[in-house]
Parts: sequence; C-alpha cells; structure tokens
Amino acid sequence: MSKIYVCDDDPVILMMVSRILGKTHEIMTSQTRDGLLELLAAGKPDIILLDFLMPEGDGLEFISILREKGYYPEIPVVIVTGDRDLSLEAKCMNEGVGDFIQKPFVPDVLMNRVQQVIDRINS
Repeated sequence: MSKIYVCDDDPVILMMVSRILGKTHEIMTSQTRDGLLELLAAGKPDIILLDFLMPEGDGLEFISILREKGYYPEIPVVIVTGDRDLSLEAKCMNEGVGDFIQKPFVPDVLMNRVQQVIDRINS
C-alpha cells in the first residue's frame, strides 16, 4: 500500500481524494503547506498530491521549498488545480512534476494517474 500525502485548502477536495484513493492507499491530508511540511518531517510518502493554488503561494514556489529541504525530486509531486491557465501545465511539467490533474477531476482519472506515478517510481 502506497503512502500519499494530499495538501489542499479545500476540505471537500481532501475528503473526496481520501475516499477515492483511500481504498487502495494510505492517505494523510493537510489543509496547509506548513501542515504538509510537518507530515514530511514525520515520514516520507511515496507521492504528494499538491493543490497548485494555496493561500501560502503557488505550487512552483512550494516545490522550491521541497527542494531546499531535500524532499524533491525524491518524492514525486502531482499538481492538482482548478486554474485554467493553459501554460501552467507546461510550467509544472518543466519543473519535473509527476503529473498534472485538472479540477474538477474524474475519480477514475485521478486513480489512474496516481497509479501511473506510483508504477513509475516502483519500476
């Protein structure tokens, strides 16, 4: 069972992701980036699902913090966002994110994309 940390400021999204992925993966959630850093200090997940737009800043800024702390790219990050900026996906992929998922997401797409990232790291 893979361990997935999910960081999103929307508790409904956290609940949905937990329900969708929690059947086959261990899920830990945080509504803040500081909370995610606390989770990371306690133990490393297999992947991180990260909301791109958070009150504390955007996902690329946070990836820089993860780099400084030595978590990235060792732990793949999957960006989840409702932002419709067409260039955002390319920016994130250029930073080496594991995948990019648009909100609202289709549960099967979320499950499949997360599993593909997990399969890549396990191969």
